[in-house]
Amino acid sequence: MGAFEEIVMKYQGTLAAGFHRFTTVRLDLEDMVQETFLRAWKGLPKWHPDKPFIHWLQRIATRVALEFCRRRKRSPLGHQLDDPSGYREEQPEHAAKKDIEVSSLSEAQALLALLPPEDCALLTLQYIEELPLQEISSRFGWSLTNTKVRAHRARNRLRKELLKHGYAL
Repeated sequence: MGAFEEIVMKYQGTLAAGFHRFTTVRLDLEDMVQETFLRAWKGLPKWHPDKPFIHWLQRIATRVALEFCRRRKRSPLGHQLDDPSGYREEQPEHAAKKDIEVSSLSEAQALLALLPPEDCALLTLQYIEELPLQEISSRFGWSLTNTKVRAHRARNRLRKELLKHGYAL
């Protein structure tokens, strides 16, 4: 097994779990993971061995997720393409609980998809993946202050969308 193949085997689950916050469609998840590794392969000469590989890979994955949000926003079907039934492989005793979790996640993704792509990605990383703002700023290449301001503005835009769609706050 080659070195890059070992990297793929080691990190593909981590990337898929992170991308699951953006979509529950298995084909989209696989495409996003593959795109991340493709970009990593092409950009391997730019990686600095003195820095953690996973941080560099996560930054690439964040860019892929942001582009996914942009594409989904432009798609005429948008978030309606997210069909969680094509992704899940459940055991019967856990199916009801998972249905609620997937339904809630799908609803959150649908609402986030109404926002500009940068807002969608930022709020997904902050509230669904529960990453600290410092980590998010590093992934996007923004200053911490800029990230805080963007997060505040994104929350305000989300609040307006929620009210517009009948959610009580």
